[in-house]
Amino acid sequence: APRHAYAPLAPGRHPLAVPKPPCAFCDSAASNDPALGALRGPYALPGPAKTPAGGAVVFVHDNCALWTPNVFAYSPVPHALCGLPGELERARKLACRRKGCGVRGGA
Repeated sequence: APRHAYAPLAPGRHPLAVPKPPCAFCDSAASNDPALGALRGPYALPGPAKTPAGGAVVFVHDNCALWTPNVFAYSPVPHALCGLPGELERARKLACRRKGCGVRGGA
């Protein structure tokens, strides 16, 4: 696998007490919304949180991740995504321009 392909952790290998937290991009916890796609994860990414994989643990919707400009699927590994950490950082700096929204995280 490429050095920057992030595959979901094996079941039981993440320290989260909740079954599935919200998407790291859109902040929705919907797991089967046709517009968002499946909520996938957990993905262990480099970061300050202490996890078995040594970084932050995130979940993302298929469409939230794959419609960002620099995330793409790494097909030999099921649900592996390349470019995820950089796009999450970039998305945190962007605010929705829809009138009255302003929520950060859109890509």
